[in-house]
Amino acid sequence: MISARWYQAEACNEFWRFVTENADTNGDSSKNPLLVLPTGTGKSIIIALIVQRMLKTWPNTRCLMLTHVGELVKQNAEKMRAVWPEIDMGIHSASLGAKDLGHKAIFGTIQSVASTLRCCRHTFGVINLIIIDECHLLSEKESSQYRTVISTLKAANPRMRVLGLTATPYRMQGGLLTEQNNAIFTDVAYDLTKSLNRLIKEGYLSNLRTLHTKAEVKAEGLHTRGGDFKLEELEKACGDSDMLDAALLQSVQIAKAEDRRHWLCFIAGIENTQKVAQKLRDLNVRAYAVNSANSKEDNAAAIEKFRAGDIDCLVSADQLTTGFDVPFVDMLIMLRPTKSTALYVQIIGRALRPAEGKKDALILDFARNIERHGPINAIEIESHEPSENEKKKGNKRPSPVKACPECSTYIPATSTVCPYCGATIIREIDYKLATDVKVIEEDLPTGMEPAYGGHVLHIDGLKVSQELSRNGNNLLKVTFLSKYKGKTHNVSTWLGFDFGKKSTAYQTAKETWGQLADTMAPASVAEALERKREIKQPKGIEVILRNFYQKRYYDEILRFIY
Repeated sequence: MISARWYQAEACNEFWRFVTENADTNGDSSKNPLLVLPTGTGKSIIIALIVQRMLKTWPNTRCLMLTHVGELVKQNAEKMRAVWPEIDMGIHSASLGAKDLGHKAIFGTIQSVASTLRCCRHTFGVINLIIIDECHLLSEKESSQYRTVISTLKAANPRMRVLGLTATPYRMQGGLLTEQNNAIFTDVAYDLTKSLNRLIKEGYLSNLRTLHTKAEVKAEGLHTRGGDFKLEELEKACGDSDMLDAALLQSVQIAKAEDRRHWLCFIAGIENTQKVAQKLRDLNVRAYAVNSANSKEDNAAAIEKFRAGDIDCLVSADQLTTGFDVPFVDMLIMLRPTKSTALYVQIIGRALRPAEGKKDALILDFARNIERHGPINAIEIESHEPSENEKKKGNKRPSPVKACPECSTYIPATSTVCPYCGATIIREIDYKLATDVKVIEEDLPTGMEPAYGGHVLHIDGLKVSQELSRNGNNLLKVTFLSKYKGKTHNVSTWLGFDFGKKSTAYQTAKETWGQLADTMAPASVAEALERKREIKQPKGIEVILRNFYQKRYYDEILRFIY
């Protein structure tokens, strides 16, 4: 018997709470929930708990679990049997050699179920709940297999519910699955990504580290098609031999220095996977390319050798992003830039599972995907196509991190001592050149909770400069460097020391200076600039984020937190 973890029980309860609160009275169950769970948190156990409660509470109901590959069907069915050995369960998957029909719970591949329904739409009878694992693969096209199966079975039972589970609830074109055209899923009933740091602290997931990478896949100028970089252009950029030589040499050197033994490498293009695998072998790394050009048997054999420790690195274009469960992966080499948030999170997710002796996993992001998308637990999803002005500005943003000069680990820009190697660091930061590479956003420290109903931002640095007002008056501009929802979000305040000591502007500036510096206020902006080192950087600020949400107002600072 398997005991549920706290969040697995919580997810199951939230699903049933959602169903209860959205119980229909007209015979049409139009609301269907999503459960969002990071890779490695055990979605199969949650599926089993939901099915068990349903069939024990309502013995006359039936459930159909669908996913896209037989391996996931097998994993989910095994966990179902482990949670509830007595369950009346069947398998419907050609790849697993079974086409069971008359069971209370059926676990199947979408391809096999769709094929069976095409022959006879009444084959499965009445289904009360469809559960879709890896539901981000559900297409918006009405003719797709998932939508055809759902519409066919809903015609037999209009009150049928559909539950989706995924680590990546994102559309390819931007936005969430709940924003699809004629969306199947209407609400996110449970989102565990918000508790990612807790899961790491409790040992349910592995910690992730990033290091500064010298080489970079140049994605500037690449065109977009279908929500991601055009594949033929991307493959050419990824295949640059000089870049690959530099990236792979650094990867091998880091892996040897840190005793990293189990790597995954992601790149675009089948030919590039072969090229990278050969270059790694030339560097005395046991590497193998896993791609769709190989037979299923060859790929499976390579994965088994990787599990056994006979292969050091698997190089993949598209084969290892979902359904690949090898917990001891301790290094990821990202050589594939992507605009797809779902693909980015799935790639990072390959390293999240914990294993005995694994202290963390190292992410080497030569593709700059972390800059592009932000931390995996604080991704900001755009629900619209960027404007022409936004496209011209691009994705480069200043960021509050830097690389330790001794060990090259990315650390907060304000650090004076590296937490990894103990090196003392001089605080000279070029914010124009720093990049946002935190793969997991940290929780706010205790004592920094909102006190006045605003948002608390952690401050990673500050800049002091002179600026002219619209009327030509000198102002002292103090900018607090921070981020919100994974993106850089700086907040500024302007101090008017040149307006005369009896003016409201000067009195406000004097009060703010007292909070920031706790010294006598300057008589002018020029004096303030000379004394700018007296300003103490706060740990955080509480603000009303008018500019973040409305894009036209200045944020209002409510208090400084020291």
